[in-house]
Amino acid sequence: MRTTTSAILSSLLFAQIVIAADDSDVTPKKCKGLDKRISEVREDLRAGYTTSEGERLKKKLKELRSLKHSCRSKNYDTK
Repeated sequence: MRTTTSAILSSLLFAQIVIAADDSDVTPKKCKGLDKRISEVREDLRAGYTTSEGERLKKKLKELRSLKHSCRSKNYDTK
């Protein structure tokens, strides 16, 4: 049981790293206003929310931060 769980978690982690590393579709248009969108999601996280809403917000924040990293690696403005 533990081996199976460990293998599944390792696979998921590897998949997230591969997805995050794919910044080929990053454009200046996607990067514009990114800081504001991250701030808005963080504000929503500080407010009250249901469990499912909280999980959705955390996922969105993670995606936005990954996009910001990709934008910065290409020197695109995120403000």
